[in-house]
Amino acid sequence: GLSEQLRPGELASLVQSGGLAARVELPAGLPPPAQRYWRVLVHQRFDGSGWSGAAPPALLNPAAEAGGTVIQRWLVEPSGLPWRPWSGVGRPAPAARLELTRAGALWAGQALAERQLYSILSNPRGDAWRLQPPTLLDLAFPSGSNPQLEALGASWGREGATAEQRLQLAQAWFERQGFRYSLEPGRLPAQAPLDTFLFERRLGFCEHYAASFSALMRAAGVPARVVVGYQGGRWQTPLAGAPYLQLEQSDAHAWSEIWLNGRGWVEVDPTGWIVPERIRQSPAASLSNSDRQRLMATAPPGWIQALADQWQGLDTRWQVWVMQFDSTTQSELLPNWLKGR
Repeated sequence: GLSEQLRPGELASLVQSGGLAARVELPAGLPPPAQRYWRVLVHQRFDGSGWSGAAPPALLNPAAEAGGTVIQRWLVEPSGLPWRPWSGVGRPAPAARLELTRAGALWAGQALAERQLYSILSNPRGDAWRLQPPTLLDLAFPSGSNPQLEALGASWGREGATAEQRLQLAQAWFERQGFRYSLEPGRLPAQAPLDTFLFERRLGFCEHYAASFSALMRAAGVPARVVVGYQGGRWQTPLAGAPYLQLEQSDAHAWSEIWLNGRGWVEVDPTGWIVPERIRQSPAASLSNSDRQRLMATAPPGWIQALADQWQGLDTRWQVWVMQFDSTTQSELLPNWLKGR
């Protein structure tokens, strides 16, 4: 599954491993593709090669809220991470026992040893984490680690350009370079790895684009960080039970967030500049023929997949029912059962 450290090339390997990651019910229906981002990890530390999270995490501790309607219900598979996926909108239900961090991540405090069911509630106060001002960590850049990247980013920050203008310069530069998207980007050297990617190979997966863009923004004087989670998913409509979005390891994705004055932390996905199909359709739609065949080589035949989907729907319904059948529910049902005796 996902790792608490991000090195270019790791997600490209993960998406080929397959495996179920989570299922999420969305009472309001499936959001449009541009909103199907499910955040898990927020990486603020950059060492010149990879990204990792701040430790310990800074908790937000928002004011207690009463009520709220369920906007997401998550059934998450076991993982070695103390973090849980969500959309970044709303707040965790009190029963979930999850803490919201200042960076907009859900902190559970321990790895997930068995499936977990939790709900995300609506929050009329808005998403306070987006307005948490950046710290020095969000601008830290190891000078000399990638000199070409550093010089390019610094050039965008000259002559008083605003953060929005630096973002526009970055997008225009990425779109002119002829970058390619691949499941087999190859290993980068230990010395100046992002320089090698940006100015020599120009071949990478989503983490290459998110990692290098975020570093460029920091070099340009714009606070930036990398977010890792899932993007997209497969909408399932089982014969029994409510429809849900199924997320697999093949949906793993990395994107960026930058700080814009007056707007707070804003999502930017540089992969969408290179291969818009990745965001609009699916990971497979954005790959070359050879990469697509490699990704689909382990996929079962269509009729087996259809049966598996229905079985997954029954399993989802059963798991949700069992996990909701807690001690409170049992204590309510027991007297009625005894009366029937």
